[in-house]
Amino acid sequence: MAEMATKARAFQDFLDAKEIKAFVSETIENDPEETTVFRSHVEVDGQQLPLLVLLDRSIFSMIRVQISPKCKTEENELAVLKLANDLNLKYKPFKPLLRR
Repeated sequence: MAEMATKARAFQDFLDAKEIKAFVSETIENDPEETTVFRSHVEVDGQQLPLLVLLDRSIFSMIRVQISPKCKTEENELAVLKLANDLNLKYKPFKPLLRR
């Protein structure tokens, strides 16, 4: 079994201590960054949206929520991609830790 990075181990310990059972974890084999993926879902207006928490040895941590898992069709693909790109440009993926 692959070794968890320190952040992933701390997150798993937190989940265990709080008895949170909503996540399934998978540590990626032979990954030099020791990435662990924690999978779950978020319910919004009756829809279950896939949720991933990605933790590794880097300084970054990532939380991903797939907001449109079934909305894209052949007819609306360009409109959906344009909307996603517009939203990605509007919201910064990383926030500064210190403000001056």
